[in-house]
Amino acid sequence: MSKSHSVLLGTIAGIFTSGAFVPQVYKIYKTNDTKSLSLASIIIFTIGQILWVTYGYFHKATPIIFFSGINFILYLYILYAKLHETHESSDVHKHHTA
Repeated sequence: MSKSHSVLLGTIAGIFTSGAFVPQVYKIYKTNDTKSLSLASIIIFTIGQILWVTYGYFHKATPIIFFSGINFILYLYILYAKLHETHESSDVHKHHTA
């Protein structure tokens, strides 16, 4: 496979994989509901994206760097929302038990 075909394939794959997270992020933004999402999986995925960006950098793989960076940003938002929701539910629980 030529370099240009490889970059095209990586770009198309990145559009699909990053695009797959957009509806989830939008739903979280609209509903502020992350109760069904595992905090551990969000953290693991976020770390994985950092590693993919690093890998792409060392291999000069622009599609991997770009789309893993987008995924990292999307998952940072999900992580923020999850931690914010967890903190709020702890505060609500404290008020109900007091």
